[in-house]
Amino acid sequence: MLTEICTFQSLPYKYHSTIFNDEIILYEYEDKLIAISSFCPHFGGPLEIGEGVISCYWHNWIFDICNHHCINKKIKLSIRSYKIERISPIQAIIQYAD
Repeated sequence: MLTEICTFQSLPYKYHSTIFNDEIILYEYEDKLIAISSFCPHFGGPLEIGEGVISCYWHNWIFDICNHHCINKKIKLSIRSYKIERISPIQAIIQYAD
């Protein structure tokens, strides 16, 4: 299984992963560290973390901040997510979770 160590200074944090060939967003929600793709699964637009949701302004897709499923369209679509384990206050191990 592919893994990568990420070092970050603050959250949310966005970086390009050469191992996963993806731009990944790290953020905390309810004291849990989360890692997701920064691209919308619909058409590849940029995702932004908001108050309780993740959104793509290209086509107004909105995703649940906890389970990453689309909540405003009648289609089953989810943001790519990664397993993540914090190993220090500024480092985490990331694995592909699909």
